[in-house]
Amino acid sequence: MIGIIDYGMGNLASVHHALQFLGADSETVADPAKLAHYNALILPGVGAFGEAVERLAENDLSQAIRRQVGEGKALLGICLGLQLLFDASEEGTGEGLGLIPGLVKKMPESPGVLIPHIGWNRIERSLSPLLREGDYMYFVHSYHVVPADPAVATAWTIHGEPFVSAVASANVTAFQFHPEKSGTQGLAALNRWLNQLR
Repeated sequence: MIGIIDYGMGNLASVHHALQFLGADSETVADPAKLAHYNALILPGVGAFGEAVERLAENDLSQAIRRQVGEGKALLGICLGLQLLFDASEEGTGEGLGLIPGLVKKMPESPGVLIPHIGWNRIERSLSPLLREGDYMYFVHSYHVVPADPAVATAWTIHGEPFVSAVASANVTAFQFHPEKSGTQGLAALNRWLNQLR
């Protein structure tokens, strides 16, 4: 059973439907005390970093997520959920979860490159068993992660300049793109993550 963490800023229904399509049971969970009941957790997210960290803190979810990850539970971050795993963001004040050391920075602007980065883009390079080079995924973001340890980066995409589009550290995995909105290739990546759990 997968727990989809509900702090009021995520595509909960689309993630749930994607998991259902792949044959995985899932529930949304907003009670921090109940995170321990699930085999793995997903932290989705859409919106601004500052507001998100405030909501996680207000609902006592921040410490609960850190505790579960510290105890070895698998966690998948999606889009803003990836960025929340880091220490801080240029997008707003407040501390991230700090599960992966590093910062979240504004996507660099250059002529002909639109920010926010919205739409389909390809995985240019992958070191992840979950992702295939050349696969197209769906992105919606204006900020990107800069890990303190480059070794946690597992995939890169180009939007003007290369940026980290996936990370992995111990039992934490995260995607900057939305696998649940990325058609068959996104579902395949999500299914590979589920197979790792199995």
